Amino acid sequence: MLRGTILVPRMKDAVIPAENQEPNSDPDSVAEEPVAEIGDSALMATGAASLEQSEADEADLDEKWGFVQPEPLVGVGAPPVVAVVITSNPGDFFEEALESIALQEYENLSVLVIDNGSTEDPTPRVAEILPTAFVKRREQDVGFSAAANEVLVAVEGAAFYLLLHDDVRLPEGAITALVTEAFRSNAGIVGPKLVDWDSPRVLRSVGYAVDPFGFSSSVSEPGELDQSQHDIAREVFAVSDACMLIRADLFATLGGFNEQIPFFGEDIDLCWRAHVAAATVHLCPSVAVGHREDFEQRRHSEERSERLELRHEASMMLSNYELLRLLWVVPVAIAYSIIDLIVSLVLGRFKHAGDISASVAWNFGNSFSLFSARSRVKKTRRTHDSGYLPLMRQGSSRLRGILRGQDTSENRVQSATNASREYLRDITAGPNRVAVAVFIVAVALMVIGARNLISGPLPVFREFVDAGNSGGQLLSQWFTGWRDAGLGEPAVSPGVVPGLGLVGTLLFGAIGLARRLLIILPMLVGAVGAWKLFFATHSTRTRVAALVAYGLNPVVLNAMAEGRLQALWVYAAAPWLLRRLAMQAGMEPFARPNVALPSRLRQLAGTALVFALVGSVTPLGAAILVLSMLLLAAVSLFSQTPAQARRMAASTLGGLLLALPVLLPWVLASVLRGDVASLTGLWATRGASPSAASLLTGSVGAVTVGLFGWGLIIAAMYCLIAGSSWRLRWGITAWVLTFVSWTAAVALAKWGFLGGAGAELVLMPAALGLCLAIAMGVLAFEQDVVGSDFGVSQVLSGVAVAAVLIGLVPIGVAAANGRWYQPEGDFRNLLNVVDSGTDFRSLWIGDPDVLPLSGWELHDGEGLAMGVSSGLDPLITQRFRLDGGAGVATLTQAVDAALNGETSRLGRLLAPMGIRYIVVINRPAPEPFASAEVPMPAPALAALREQLDLREVEINPGVVLFQTGSAWPLRSNVTDLDLPADGAPSLEDQLSNGWAAPPAVLGVDPGTTFSGTLQPDQKIAQSVTADPGWQMKLDSGEAPRTDLFGWSQQFNTAAGGSVTLEWVTPLSLRVLQLVQVLGLLGLLVLAIRNPRMFPRSSRRSAQASAGGRVVVGPDGLRSEATTATVAGSAIQGVDASSGPHGESS
Repeated sequence: MLRGTILVPRMKDAVIPAENQEPNSDPDSVAEEPVAEIGDSALMATGAASLEQSEADEADLDEKWGFVQPEPLVGVGAPPVVAVVITSNPGDFFEEALESIALQEYENLSVLVIDNGSTEDPTPRVAEILPTAFVKRREQDVGFSAAANEVLVAVEGAAFYLLLHDDVRLPEGAITALVTEAFRSNAGIVGPKLVDWDSPRVLRSVGYAVDPFGFSSSVSEPGELDQSQHDIAREVFAVSDACMLIRADLFATLGGFNEQIPFFGEDIDLCWRAHVAAATVHLCPSVAVGHREDFEQRRHSEERSERLELRHEASMMLSNYELLRLLWVVPVAIAYSIIDLIVSLVLGRFKHAGDISASVAWNFGNSFSLFSARSRVKKTRRTHDSGYLPLMRQGSSRLRGILRGQDTSENRVQSATNASREYLRDITAGPNRVAVAVFIVAVALMVIGARNLISGPLPVFREFVDAGNSGGQLLSQWFTGWRDAGLGEPAVSPGVVPGLGLVGTLLFGAIGLARRLLIILPMLVGAVGAWKLFFATHSTRTRVAALVAYGLNPVVLNAMAEGRLQALWVYAAAPWLLRRLAMQAGMEPFARPNVALPSRLRQLAGTALVFALVGSVTPLGAAILVLSMLLLAAVSLFSQTPAQARRMAASTLGGLLLALPVLLPWVLASVLRGDVASLTGLWATRGASPSAASLLTGSVGAVTVGLFGWGLIIAAMYCLIAGSSWRLRWGITAWVLTFVSWTAAVALAKWGFLGGAGAELVLMPAALGLCLAIAMGVLAFEQDVVGSDFGVSQVLSGVAVAAVLIGLVPIGVAAANGRWYQPEGDFRNLLNVVDSGTDFRSLWIGDPDVLPLSGWELHDGEGLAMGVSSGLDPLITQRFRLDGGAGVATLTQAVDAALNGETSRLGRLLAPMGIRYIVVINRPAPEPFASAEVPMPAPALAALREQLDLREVEINPGVVLFQTGSAWPLRSNVTDLDLPADGAPSLEDQLSNGWAAPPAVLGVDPGTTFSGTLQPDQKIAQSVTADPGWQMKLDSGEAPRTDLFGWSQQFNTAAGGSVTLEWVTPLSLRVLQLVQVLGLLGLLVLAIRNPRMFPRSSRRSAQASAGGRVVVGPDGLRSEATTATVAGSAIQGVDASSGPHGESS
């Protein structure tokens, strides 16, 4: 292994001061430039002064752009060139490529071979031909860019680097000609003409053209014959790094290749950044280099080259342009991408359409690395984009490529049509035909079943809560630490509240779109996760089976139909989490041995992000995921490799621990000031519990499958019969998970404890288990049954397939509805007709399972619960609640008194709380949109109708609406009410006084900061739960605060004047917010940071490299106190610290 630096001796004749050097400057031309004789001394003095001023301006410009040469260039004779050969499992052609280097007659040439993770050590092969070459091996293939950047560490003092692939053949005199062209044209980068290795008359590359949108294409046509039509040396935009001569100072200034682009576009990016640094790129067509171009067959990447090219082209465009140019380039590029995507879908080029989508998603996900890349480019920029735009191809190569192919004789439409026909012929041939047909049917059912949810109304019911009017409103509730749940409470909101607000803000205020994504996106994510779960198996049938079993499971569809948001988020995360943990543990069939895993800490951070995202929506859901993964690991401990099972369990627990800081604020508040429902979202319900058969088949909502639902269960049993080895073991593990989930659901249903989150949340592990078992059955058929003797397994395989198809029948019927039977209307639209304001509160009463907000149990209400909303529209913040404090306790006492017949003046008790309406519901949505009903107890409804100060408003058979007579404003002036000093803390005292509604002050809407002008000695009541965090500031100081009615508060204005009433967030909440934010940022940095997204510099410190150097001297390469591998000594048994001739340094 090479550790250290190749030190190249510098030239001694000509000296170019550092302040005068440029990337393209020619040392010889500067040194040898004759000085004109000037007779006039005055003219000579003027010229000298002008020259000095020019040099000073040039130095200032260099300093401004950060492009200053630290040392002068000196040298003599031929400038030293280091040929850097990057190898990666080279083939039989490697020796011929090395021989072409050995035959070069360039007098100052050194060779460094960097092996990029080859399976076999190429050192012996190098030594046979280039015994003086040095070989540096990398353990893993991290891409061409990172390997080539090793030259920044391993070489010191070279004038040029000649970067070479291991499959190029140099002609005689190639290096001399390239160096000559570099000096002749004053170029920073020079590339030769590339021709086919076997057919030198066929051109491979004569440079690249790039359009303004980063789309690159070869200047030569595919298969074009070399007839000297390109044999004029000229400036081009880019040349291939298969053979590229680059000035060493320019390569160092640019920081080498962009390691975020490991291959497919790294040369285009390097040349682009060279243009930005005011360097030039030239083609030397007099040198014809043979090139095999077989990297596609040898690269260590499972991603399509076309996808990587699109990804990297977009990345280059976003990184290298100036900001002002991006303002018009990016929108046009997006438009072209949309056109390309639509045309690809129409013509059946589905892979290309997927490449476009994946490239956009990748660049969006790598935003942090793009900012870092732009910062690096800015430091080396010495010219505006207009300086190199003439070298770009005008128009859009992508749009041009849509209309016609590279071959002008072939129409692009016809070419795409033929390609799509060939692709369809391949995937529908043989054993994949049925799988493809099922895949098409499954995707069609998903799209058809959700078509009206995508574009139609998305009602507010159960856990599908409203997001409010703006994202800022949700962000404010999190930032201030004051929540509008109940009568107000101090707490840091769950992560979903600020998260939804942030997404709405990023979508330019489209908070409705953010809410739609929150609800619908998990359906797509879960289905894609099931498809990707078995990616490593390379089995189309297995992936299709997993998609059908998971994406069309009745439990999932009922979660959408019944408004179970918690269940949907667990559904979305489960397959991705299982894939991560099993792959990290090295379990078959999820392990990918050819893919290097990231660091252990990064793996844990990624897992923690999954737990944090799910826990922000549903803490119980995160706990269910943790328990499910631990259960799978525990069963695998006995049925599979114990070490792998322990790694899976450790990864699960480690991820949970790292996720705790993000979840800490709400979890801690729920433990200290909440109850079980605060954490779980589950309540006891009076609704009819589903039977055991319904729970097993998933018929727990509007989407009922009846006997057809047993189809998936029958199909899932096949793996237990036909499987062997790890397929049988995973089948057993999946069934254990399924049985545990079923058992928990049946037990909770028996106790009637499934209100709120519903049975769907508890059944999600069963859905994952059935998916896993069915997929293992397909793998068992492919690997254990096919090719074996005919028997029961072959017969039962047909039964399993038929069972799955039969199970799809009721799903197809439900898909025709277009919204999986989700209600088309909600109480929000119904009640907005009555009152759409927010300057009051509403009290909701009903069964906990039908309320659109979290409720508190009424002690004497026969299983009823109550909740409070601002206005008549419950928001997402009211879906999460704690104990509610003294305000909710007083409210519960008042409602219980009315239901028990202890008072006929409930409106009088509710008036100081700002409650204007009482909404009594018996179903999740009004008639006729929801058929499931939990009837309101007749005595309770009768008790409300007997209240003398409540007026019933006829509105809909599914809702009973009452209006109170004199609700107080949220902030009111109670000076004239002559309230007792303590504000009548008991309900009896309030009933004995019929106070009229006082006037409103400081605005009417809810919030945390209010300002205005008040008269002296006024008593201002605030209808919120009393808390010392509320302060009223006057010009003369802070107004005293006292309790009112035993639960709220009032302030005395004293001298009056300008008044500000505000909530001051306690330090304890600020600390929890800081922990939450830092925890999330830490997880993002740890999870996202990788060599391709956050490229680290390949340079080492001077101290690290000073311990061992590889010197290029008159006798060639020799090592200096290093463990470097000299190719010759590697096969001769010479000590590594010896030079190529055996001398010790």
